[in-house]
Formats: sequence, C-alpha cells, structure tokens
Amino acid sequence: MSTTTMRITRRMAAVAGGVLGLGLAAGTAQAAAATLTMSPLPDVAPLVQKLYVPVAVTIACDPSVDPLGSYYQGSVMIRQVVRKQVAHGSQFFSGTCDGTPHTMTLNVFPEPAYGGAPPSSPFKKGNAVISANASMWYGGTASQGPQAIRLR
Repeated sequence: MSTTTMRITRRMAAVAGGVLGLGLAAGTAQAAAATLTMSPLPDVAPLVQKLYVPVAVTIACDPSVDPLGSYYQGSVMIRQVVRKQVAHGSQFFSGTCDGTPHTMTLNVFPEPAYGGAPPSSPFKKGNAVISANASMWYGGTASQGPQAIRLR
C-alpha cells in the first residue's frame, strides 16, 4: 500500500470515528430526554348513561433536546363482549412534554360507523378489557394493559 493511500485510509477512519462519536453522543442526549411515564389504569370505571366510560390517565415526560419542543400522543382502548360481538371504543390524547405530570379524563365512547364498518355495540355494565399506550417524538414509550376493568 502506498504512503498516500495509507494517509487517506487513516483520515477516513478518523472522520468516520468522529462522526460515529457525534452520533452516539446525540443519541445519548436524546435517550436521556426521552422519558415517558403513564399512570396505572383503573380496575373499575363508571358507565355513564350507558353511553361512555371516563378514564383518568396521567402522563409525564421530560422536555426534549429539540429546540422545537417535544410532544406525546397516545390512546386508551376498551373492548367488551356484548351479545357475541365485541363492543369497542378508543380515545386519543396528546400534549407537550414539559417535565410535569398531566392528568386528563378521557371519555371512551363506542366506535361509530367508519369506512364502511358497522358501528360498535354499546358498552354494558360488567367485565371488559382496557389498555393504553403513549409515545414521544424522540422514542420514549409507555403502555398499560391489556387488563380487566369492571364497568359499573
């Protein structure tokens, strides 16, 4: 190998190592900021007017290193067997990560007709399954369930 080729190879290795080091440092900074937590889901919830189920969820996430800010989004889903069919509903949420806990009450209604699919059956008092998930723009995720919930 010529001396010139060896110099170019060493320079390329040094540049590649520097780029790799910068990428790892940036990834570490983002990973440190990408902390997202979610409160446990309830074991019991009211069925209001035989129409919807209110579910309280608390989300907390650290602010991002991104100067444009950091946001979270997620959903709560309820499924229940009603007359040999599955009644189902979901509610979406979103917010800004600022380091403080945000508690919200999400009203989960049965799904309406959508895209040619028939509407969900209404929920009824009794056993159901609930789950929730949330994610941040920078990789933090959290989930709860699926778990049993009693609708009253």
